[in-house]
Amino acid sequence: MSEESEDIITVDQLQPGIYILLPNKWFDHPFFFNKFKIRTQAQIKKLKEYGIKSVRFDPDKSDCEPLSLATKVVQQEAPLTEEERVAQEEAAREAQLEKERQERIERLKKRREDMNSCEKHYQEEVKKVKNVMKSIYSEPAQAIQDAVEIIDKTVDDLLDNSEVVVNVINDKSMEENTYFHCMNVSVLALLIGKEYALEKEDMRALGMGALFHDVGKNKIPTTITLKKEPLLPAERKFLHFHPQYGADIVTKVEHFPPAAVDIVWQHHEKNNGKGYPRGLKDNQINILAKITAIANNYDNLCNHLDRNKSLTPFESLSFMYNYQKQELDPQLLTIFIHRLGVYPPGTLVQLSDGTYGVVVSINPNDLLHPHIILYDPDIPKEEAIIWDTAEEKDVKIEKSVRPGNLPEEVCIYLSPKSNLQYSYSTPTKNVS
Repeated sequence: MSEESEDIITVDQLQPGIYILLPNKWFDHPFFFNKFKIRTQAQIKKLKEYGIKSVRFDPDKSDCEPLSLATKVVQQEAPLTEEERVAQEEAAREAQLEKERQERIERLKKRREDMNSCEKHYQEEVKKVKNVMKSIYSEPAQAIQDAVEIIDKTVDDLLDNSEVVVNVINDKSMEENTYFHCMNVSVLALLIGKEYALEKEDMRALGMGALFHDVGKNKIPTTITLKKEPLLPAERKFLHFHPQYGADIVTKVEHFPPAAVDIVWQHHEKNNGKGYPRGLKDNQINILAKITAIANNYDNLCNHLDRNKSLTPFESLSFMYNYQKQELDPQLLTIFIHRLGVYPPGTLVQLSDGTYGVVVSINPNDLLHPHIILYDPDIPKEEAIIWDTAEEKDVKIEKSVRPGNLPEEVCIYLSPKSNLQYSYSTPTKNVS
């Protein structure tokens, strides 16, 4: 946009179709963006009510020219002459504007509090998972009881009209990432199970099996399980024993659901029969194991041991759809892709007005309009706006962006994931 003075116009010259840039901070006006196209006379009225006298406009993005002042004078309504009535109306307008501003600030504050609370809850659950995995040998009964509590809470929350939230994990050790992976796979599998309308007992078995799906890796040397380079044939063959090792472990644990044992056995089996350890195919594979396989695949693509090889959430879903359809159950894969939305949590995006953001949650009822953390250099990172894209239809997500294609300052501000975790929370309701 040009910095020439002729690009500055008064609010009286505005009409629908003019693309403007506001001089104020986002919290000083009733709009989510400082740059947008005027759509209605009501927007112009709002600008006047907030005391904005002039704006910059972009001729290239505008559909029409600003009104001339002479034209505008003809269109102006006759001034009111009753001073007391004018004063009362002005006071009422100011009160309404202040109410709207405060409601908007409270909505944004509530969204951030919800996200922070969700992240804290998830961290606490992962600590419990860590204890469960460490005590499965020494105190199996207690481990299962603790695991059931984790899964039951997760199932109850997910069945309560929940949404997926993504957060960034920084500076986690490989060992800790193992426990995050177990929790991630469990939550993602339960999301699919919910969409597939599984009964609650099946959901519990699914959650338990997904949580313990990799327990057999405890018997595989970490030089193999944590190796970033390609595995040697002998190492790969050894790794392929972990489902059997895991099934041996959980089978000996009293009250471990039989269907969950199948998940541990079969989560690396493939629909086309090319999986392991037994080369099962299609209907030979337990439906819960098929669900877990999809969740496990997705999390491994997003959170590769070598972070430089991790795909973005958007790329991961595309890869699964284009290259793994023969290996994964097609119906369940479609459900999963639909559940995570067009732009899965963690996807970096550029909006139609040029703004950058990162998707932090999806709206199950409106997959095209997720919640996004917006990049704004004028707002501290810890106070960044969490924007519901459904609130402003004129600005849309234009495309997903890889972290390497972002300006450095944007990349630092949005903190694109090094590892993604998936948690759940009840959608924030508008404050009214």
